[in-house]
Formats: sequence, C-alpha cells, structure tokens
Amino acid sequence: MNLAQGKGKIFNMIRKRPIRLFVALMTGILLVAACENRGGRNRGGNPPEAETKVAPAVPVEVVAVKRGELAQRVTGVGNITPEREAHIGSKLSGRIEEIYCREGDMVNKGDVLIKLEQKNHLLAVTGAEAQLLMAQATHTEAKVNLENLAREKERLNRLYEKGAISQQRNDDINSAYLLAGIKVELAQANLTGAVTGLASAREQLQDTLIRAPFAGIVVRRSANSGEMIAAGIPIISLVAIDRVKLEVDVLEMKITQVKQGLEGDVTVDALGSGIFKGKISGINPRINPLNRTFRIEIAIANDGLLLKPGMFARLTIKTETLKNVLIIPAKAILEETKGSGYVLLVKDNRALKRSVKIGLSDENLVEIKDGLTPGDLVIVAGNYGMEEGTAVSFRQVPY
Repeated sequence: MNLAQGKGKIFNMIRKRPIRLFVALMTGILLVAACENRGGRNRGGNPPEAETKVAPAVPVEVVAVKRGELAQRVTGVGNITPEREAHIGSKLSGRIEEIYCREGDMVNKGDVLIKLEQKNHLLAVTGAEAQLLMAQATHTEAKVNLENLAREKERLNRLYEKGAISQQRNDDINSAYLLAGIKVELAQANLTGAVTGLASAREQLQDTLIRAPFAGIVVRRSANSGEMIAAGIPIISLVAIDRVKLEVDVLEMKITQVKQGLEGDVTVDALGSGIFKGKISGINPRINPLNRTFRIEIAIANDGLLLKPGMFARLTIKTETLKNVLIIPAKAILEETKGSGYVLLVKDNRALKRSVKIGLSDENLVEIKDGLTPGDLVIVAGNYGMEEGTAVSFRQVPY
C-alpha cells in the first residue's frame, strides 16, 4: 500500500468515528500535561518536603554524686637544699702544700682538707717558745729577788725599831722591796705575753691545716696544690645531706593552715614515685607582695642519701579532713565564680544545666554545699562547650 492509499484510509476512519477519536485524543493530551506539571514542580518549582533528621547522641562520661571525705592540702614545689653547708677558706694567706680531697669525696668531721706551707709558722713557734723560756727565767729571778728582799726588809725593820740602824737604811730597804715587787709584776706580764705569743704561733701553725667542720660531701674545690690563696677566700664547699630541707612558697590564703611540726609528703620527679616524709621546721610569716606567698621550710630525713641538693621536689601537706560531705570531681564544675558555678547533669539522656554552691576543694575534688543530691549523674568528660538539652550517651566512671 502506497502513501496516498494510507492517508486515505486514515481520513475515512476519522470521518466515520469522529466523536470517539476526539475523546481519546483529548484524554491523552491531559495525561501528558499532568505528568509534565508534576515533574516540573519537582525540578523547578517548590522543593519536595524535607526528610526529618535526628542528631546523634554525644558520648560523655559521668559520675554519681556521693558523700565522702575531702582533705584540705597545702602544696608547693621547690628545690632540695642541704641542711648544713659550708664554704671553707683559710684564716691565713699562703701557698697550698697539699689538697687531700676532690669533688664528690665523703669526709669526716676534723679531716684535713688542705695543708698550707708551714716553714715560717714552725719558725714562729720556735721563736715564741724561746721567748717564753726567757720570760719564765726573768719571772723566776724577779720572784727570788723579791723573796730575799722581803726577808731583809723584815730583819732591818726589827733593827730600826731597836734603833740599831738609821732611818735612811730602813727607807732604802723598803724602797728596794717595792721596786722588786714591781719587777715581779712586770716579769709576770712578760711571761703572760710570751705564753700568749706561743699559743698564737701554735694556733697559726694549726691553721695551716684546713679541716672539715662536719661530716659531709665535697661539692666544690676551686684551688690546686702550689697555688697562693688569700685569707677568707672560699676554696672548698662542703654539704651535709644526711638531713636535707625543702623551701616552698605557699599562697597567703593558706597561712592559717600551716603549723610548725606538720608532716608532709615529698616526691622527687627524678626518683620516681617514692615518697619522703618531712616536717615543717620553719615558717617565714613575711608575705611576698609580688606573688602573695610566704615561705615554709620542710626538714627531711635522708638516710639513704638519695636526695641531692638542687633536685626539684613537690610537697603535699594534709592540713584538715572534711567527712561525710557531698563531693564531685573538680573538672565537673563549669564557670566557677565566687563560690558558685554550674554542672551538667544527665536526665533522660539529655544534658541538664544545674547551678551549684561550692565549698572547699583540693586538687581533684570539690565540696558541693547546694544544688545536687547523692546519685545525681554529673558529666565530667565532654561537658565543655556542651549546650543544655544536648542528647547524650553516657558511661559512668568511678572517682
């Protein structure tokens, strides 16, 4: 069938069934338009209705509020220092003949540390001994002369009373006796000076031997054999560390909590977790105006000599213990100001803000005076920056 015959057949069909064909055609047009309109709204018209999204729960850690003990502590840091320390020099100027110690040596009280040249001092002692012998002889002679004159004076005085001798003879013997007494006194003074001179010479000879004033460790030596030294210049530093001390600056608000004799725990980072016991041995009541602190001194037994001067140490002193008070970890408190703050509780898996009144505290725990009850779940991790009402999933941890 050719094209002309096909067109003729379609025309005959339209002419024979015009109404039915028109209805079918219009129905198809309306359906196509409806589909286009719906697709057009989804593409370029109003957006389809958004799906509801649920925010995921934030994981946090919580603790249960409880009653317990809260210890008040005084803490601080400082450096270990020896209880006794001496910077030893010589009383005399001179040349070093020998040094008997090195840095790090242990010495006993009285040990000779340095010997100076002694030649001149030995000569001085010899000279002083000779002077003493001369003074002793002169003194003995003067005493013997005085004794003789005393006997002669007594004899002549008896004769004078009988008129056997003249007034002049009696006066002469009395004058001689007085002069002999003066010579004895002068000889005694010279003898005393000679004794003192010899003692001084011997002391200077002993001072050429520089000795340890106490048992300890040599920590510094600044001279060698053969060197000249001046009097009073330190040559050796000696420390005793069988007992040491720790000086710590404490905030002035703690001044009523520290008392002489209070015990404390001292730890040294370099020695690990070991604890050394000490006691407050001194309190300086003067407040430093720059940092509002005062200084305390802790005496520490150092039997094993583990503590060395200069070591960095930490001090903790328990001054008071509160019992049966509500406590929570300090990290649960947010925006603490003037004894108040707030925490975030967990209620129905959501964060709930709660104001609290804060009492005493230590490094880790805080006393709660109002706002919480035992058993309340308080967020301690994940709470910073969290808004009230945030959905949370929690894990309870001990404290």
